[in-house]
Amino acid sequence: MKIRLKHARNQERSQQGYTLVELLTTLVLLSLFFAMTVPSLKRLFQHHELDASARQFVSAVRGSQMAAWSHGEVQELWLYRFKPQYQRLINGQNAGVVKMPDSLQYQSGFLEAGSSVFRFDQNGTPTGSGQVRLVNRLREGADINILMFSGTVTYEGVHP
Repeated sequence: MKIRLKHARNQERSQQGYTLVELLTTLVLLSLFFAMTVPSLKRLFQHHELDASARQFVSAVRGSQMAAWSHGEVQELWLYRFKPQYQRLINGQNAGVVKMPDSLQYQSGFLEAGSSVFRFDQNGTPTGSGQVRLVNRLREGADINILMFSGTVTYEGVHP
């Protein structure tokens, strides 16, 4: 009989719900969990945003190089110094502007005659060598390099 009474009391208690202390404890634990994970998720998002933008830019540079070689056209990518975007030119004609996330900043660049531009002649050969560095708000950097003689475009990932 004792067993049945205990079972009946537990059943009554479970039907009553949770106490205020239990609810507040749960809320405090959840808020602590979110307070610790949200900044980590934000950093992770910014890291991947920089990596994705750098990879997209590398793809645009390589695409311009291949298009110059295959179509026999001069291809250029002009980097905007104060905005995270770049413009593509084909034989001097505008072929579109690509905007990168506002959280990115263009820090250093490929300098040709005082301007920040990647230029490929009709054979797909770059007219100079250099580096572009994209930086996010966490001060992580992504370096894109181009070598003049080989025409190689490299990107080795995001680094602190």
